[in-house]
Amino acid sequence: MSRLQNSWRKFTVVAMTASVMLTGCSGAKIDNEVSSRLLKSAKTMPEGVHDQLLAEAATTEEEMARLWARYGYEDELPRVDFDEQEVHFFGLVESGSCPLKYEGLGMEGEGETLILHLSLGSSACTDDATPRSYVVRLDKTIGERIELVGAVEWRKSKPFQTRAEVPLQRGV
Repeated sequence: MSRLQNSWRKFTVVAMTASVMLTGCSGAKIDNEVSSRLLKSAKTMPEGVHDQLLAEAATTEEEMARLWARYGYEDELPRVDFDEQEVHFFGLVESGSCPLKYEGLGMEGEGETLILHLSLGSSACTDDATPRSYVVRLDKTIGERIELVGAVEWRKSKPFQTRAEVPLQRGV
């Protein structure tokens, strides 16, 4: 066996082992995962709102522009094909010392409940409440069926906290 083949074989074994180990250490285990794309996340929420979870959907560019401003975003709107997609805005509170990371979206029931999956990196968090919002693009055929939104926070690959489901607000 040539030296190059031997080196390649060692690299392949190491890469496969690392892949298996990293998969085992991944965060959220999302059931019925929905294809989505995080467009924006920031430490902001609509003024005067202090809910544990807020969920709003935009199905037109005008609605998206209104929600974009409502959530305090000032940069340019991302491009969205509203014929095929819609945009969901999620607002919540998190610990100021433990920011929540977006992991993805999953469906429950007959597709009428969307679950926002977030991961919590640290276990020593302060008990303050700071705002956090996520703007997520998803397929319109999925989005139009959604009635309720819930959230699950994951810590070390285990569900840590579940937030009560709230109605998805449309046409805000």
